[in-house]
Amino acid sequence: MVAREFAQDQEVRVTDLRTSDDSGLVASGVSAPRLSWRLNSERVGVRQVGYEIEVSKTLSFDQPETSGFIAATSTIYRPWPAVPLESRESRW
Repeated sequence: MVAREFAQDQEVRVTDLRTSDDSGLVASGVSAPRLSWRLNSERVGVRQVGYEIEVSKTLSFDQPETSGFIAATSTIYRPWPAVPLESRESRW
């Protein structure tokens, strides 16, 4: 197995995280909501080459579930990276 490291640009910020239900909230009535976000940077032309999403049952993120690195340029309607949510369940 070959390990690959991917650079993280500290000048790029992920903003406007939202779910696919168009409520404007980071909440959803769907058990496996699709996620979208925007990239914010002072530089022009910044593009995403991949992402990793971590989801945790606790705010301390002591045992997060992760998507692993996904090579993808899209920031729109990405798949939920964890087991589906149960009714009224919260994830961080």
